[in-house]
Amino acid sequence: MNTAPSALISLDFDGTCVETDGKHFWFSDLVATELNDAAKRGAVWCSNSGRGASSQISIVQACRALESMPIAVLSAERHIHHLPAGSSILVPKQPYNDEASQKAKAIIAEARERIPNQLLGSNELAEQAHWSPDDDSLAWLVKDAADVAAFVEDLKEALSSVANAQILQNGCWVVVTHADFGKGVLLEV
Repeated sequence: MNTAPSALISLDFDGTCVETDGKHFWFSDLVATELNDAAKRGAVWCSNSGRGASSQISIVQACRALESMPIAVLSAERHIHHLPAGSSILVPKQPYNDEASQKAKAIIAEARERIPNQLLGSNELAEQAHWSPDDDSLAWLVKDAADVAAFVEDLKEALSSVANAQILQNGCWVVVTHADFGKGVLLEV
């Protein structure tokens, strides 16, 4: 008998399956219903968001309508945590996560040297935001959607000499990270 899942569903969070009122975030009941139905047909799912793993799993666990928990939480474009069946404790994929953090820290250190100060901090276009206290992320929330393209172009110019740097954009969020990272890449790991 084949016990492999019939399908893997990978879900992003903000703007996809998580709703917000600006302060609170919750997992959509419609998405929970669809995941429950898919699980009955043998599918499994994982979350795959730029959010941190603890943020994602707390939103998922707060959804009372959800019967099937994710098999993994893919976070911040670079980390993977497994969620063993029947457990509520995330287990980091090692040594992959440690290696990813080291790559991220190295690329962020080099990027910070190349990005002009007027782009690094908060300015008229964007507010710098950190997702982790470990200096393995560099992200901005661009204040006006119309300014995103200009901000990204300025970053591209500043980072043109940084090998393996990439700029990811999701709406008004702009992230500098290592070229080995991304939501699609994590699904392959």
